[in-house]
Amino acid sequence: MRAFVAAFALIAPSVVPSVVPSVVIAAAPDPVGHYYLSGVHEMGSELLLKPDGTYQWYLTYGALDQYSAGRWQRVDGNIVLTADAKELAALMPQAESPFATMTLRLDGDDLMPEGKSGRYSRH
Repeated sequence: MRAFVAAFALIAPSVVPSVVPSVVIAAAPDPVGHYYLSGVHEMGSELLLKPDGTYQWYLTYGALDQYSAGRWQRVDGNIVLTADAKELAALMPQAESPFATMTLRLDGDDLMPEGKSGRYSRH
């Protein structure tokens, strides 16, 4: 009996048709691109997400200029920027990133800063 069960287990997948419904899952949009901040008065900001997983970011508000560079990744429907001092130093030797990480929620083709107003739109 044991031999029969083992033999049936080997041939059963080919004998019994598989009844698995086909499901089409839409792929999430590719976030790579150049984004501009909108919806915030007197503030300018751009974000560049590169295909190699690196990013460049800047923000200008009055006399305040901030820069960041590092790596980005998609995590649970969000884009998470992780600052890297070496990446930033290659662009702006005297600059320090104003954040260690920044989370942006994907909203269609836009990125929404977590806990802040405005949105980054791709152009």
